Amino acid sequence: MFNIVLEVLASAIRQQKEIKGIKTGNDEVKLSLFADDMILYMENPIDSTRSLLELIHEFSKVSGYKINVQNQLHSYTLTMKQQKDK
Repeated sequence: MFNIVLEVLASAIRQQKEIKGIKTGNDEVKLSLFADDMILYMENPIDSTRSLLELIHEFSKVSGYKINVQNQLHSYTLTMKQQKDK
């Protein structure tokens, strides 16, 4: 049951234009789902995080599920361009 509800959130993230995924050829990858885990791939996490958190908040209000974003491990990988700019 939870996976069905999680897929609703995943679809909303995929459709959200303000959340920029990673480009692979002509495709854009924003997330992967495995069991009850979601891994997000964002081109620019700093710009996309606000929209993502707003979407999660709305999802929680509608679905009744509370997603604890405070206790999650966050990992950022810089792109080649960002590394050169440093």
